[in-house]
Amino acid sequence: MACAGFSNFGDYFEENMRALGLPAPSSIFTSAAVAYANIDQIASAVSLHGKTATLSKVWETGSRLERLKLTAPVLASFYAGAAAGSAAVAIGRALGCGATITDAIVQLQNHGIHHIWLESELKSNPNYVNPIG
Repeated sequence: MACAGFSNFGDYFEENMRALGLPAPSSIFTSAAVAYANIDQIASAVSLHGKTATLSKVWETGSRLERLKLTAPVLASFYAGAAAGSAAVAIGRALGCGATITDAIVQLQNHGIHHIWLESELKSNPNYVNPIG
């Protein structure tokens, strides 16, 4: 079965986030580059404030992720992990018809996102990459 194409990254990303019960505003996750830039911003704030920081705390530090205010009580570490997993799923579906946790970690590293806690979050929550299965 052939994959639909990389141009569907945003659709795949949003679909995976919805399956996790999380919003994914299309304006901040339109492409892999934009998604990883925003994931890095959230992950950097978590590294600064700790894994128990909420998205509200992330916004207080000057984040440009204003459209995620609906998820204020959500832990930023959880959201960053879910977003990283969803980005890997979107890339995997677009380019290779699937993704694994290893794919997610490699993609983070390829985009310059190096947070040990985020790798641990992905390994602890494989459902980020396959929420339906």
